[in-house]
Amino acid sequence: MEYLFIGTSNSYLSHTVSISTLKMFFGALFIAGLIIKITPIGKYHSSEHQVANAYLKDPNLTLEEVKKQPRTHKDCGTNLVVSVVICFFILSMIFDDASWVFLVSWSIGFEVWKSEPKGIWNLVLMIGKVTQYMLFTSKPKEKHLIVAIEALTKLEEKELANEN
Repeated sequence: MEYLFIGTSNSYLSHTVSISTLKMFFGALFIAGLIIKITPIGKYHSSEHQVANAYLKDPNLTLEEVKKQPRTHKDCGTNLVVSVVICFFILSMIFDDASWVFLVSWSIGFEVWKSEPKGIWNLVLMIGKVTQYMLFTSKPKEKHLIVAIEALTKLEEKELANEN
């Protein structure tokens, strides 16, 4: 923080508060989750999930059908973060608290997220959906769902226009 505010840093101050990278990562996720949960962002996020779930069933979206859908989605970026956190947790136990572990965790976590391996993917989805529900989505109001339906409709129109 000292470096951000005054542009210089005393090296003796950088080690006065000992906090592991894992704790800092979980703390940042928790704070981000709280911010998303208590602001309209969480409502729009869950609306996107509900619209995407409804669209996968039937491209002709209706408000009634969207309201029936769950507010979690298998393709949410939260599942990427969960796969990275799992890799980070495992690698941190093996290699201690090295900063390079964070970068390797992102690389492995991304590959897990992209390839969806059968063994671990069910665990990632379970943790991811709980995380989405508890931290990163809120029950949307009708106006949030209408905005999400309209956004997907406009996106579909643009995609169809680009095909021609």
